[in-house]
Amino acid sequence: MSKVRNIGTCIGIGGGITAFILCTLAGFTPMIQWLWVGFLSMIIYFATGSHKSFSMAGKMILSFLCGLIWGQLSNLIWFYVFPVNPVLTAFLDFGVLVGLLLWVHLSLLVKTPFGFVPTVFLGLAMTIAFFGRPFPFQGHGLMGSLPPIKGVGLLIAYVVFGLLFSFMIEYIAGALAPKIIRQEPQQ
Repeated sequence: MSKVRNIGTCIGIGGGITAFILCTLAGFTPMIQWLWVGFLSMIIYFATGSHKSFSMAGKMILSFLCGLIWGQLSNLIWFYVFPVNPVLTAFLDFGVLVGLLLWVHLSLLVKTPFGFVPTVFLGLAMTIAFFGRPFPFQGHGLMGSLPPIKGVGLLIAYVVFGLLFSFMIEYIAGALAPKIIRQEPQQ
């Protein structure tokens, strides 16, 4: 078997074990219905090639928190401006707010733990999904009638869950790798 296939085998076994443990545990809680949010943070984590980087995980979480704030600002625009002028709402939200988000995180905060734009946008998008549109009232988004603070807490928990999931896959695969991947003899 090729080295690449052996590495894939290790990651597959690690992913299967991790998914079985974490998803089974989550299945006993109401969290299971929104577990997919954690997979979004996993996508971003693996796409960055971070590999067991606790500092990247911390940066992702802090940037996600910023995204939750941007999402609430977006909701405020929709709450106060949409009833008066839907076109102005779209301009302020999509033109001004997104432009400010990119400028702030790609110029002012780029070298800080708050400068990881993919999870800033994840926080923004998940705020919109959880609170709903066009008006951020309880019951309009995915969180239904949950209090807003509980919805935000759940979002944070899911992102942390996804990063924990990523680390477990990497550590299990790393533990299996020396047993499965054999070094080619040096000549």
